[in-house]
Amino acid sequence: MKVLKNIQGSNIFTYFDSSNILRGVYDMNQMSLTITFKDGKTYKYKNIPNRIFVQFERAESQGKYLNYHIKPYYDFERLENVEVDEMKKTIEQNKKRS
Repeated sequence: MKVLKNIQGSNIFTYFDSSNILRGVYDMNQMSLTITFKDGKTYKYKNIPNRIFVQFERAESQGKYLNYHIKPYYDFERLENVEVDEMKKTIEQNKKRS
């Protein structure tokens, strides 16, 4: 479930209350979707049409959508792990507001 959406330039940052996914960053110019998982693993999926990002963002389960509609069809690269404490804090703060 989406808890926060923030647009900065050509990037859409979306934070999720999900069992596995913390954040998705969609770059509208590059058509890439960078997913950060709760364990800090980060993957960048390439050539993602905007409509696929919107469906991912609105899905009942982002993890299931990722597994069934993105992973099998789009190229990706593994990025370096990231620190997730601030992301988790942001999600918790925004869950309390809603």
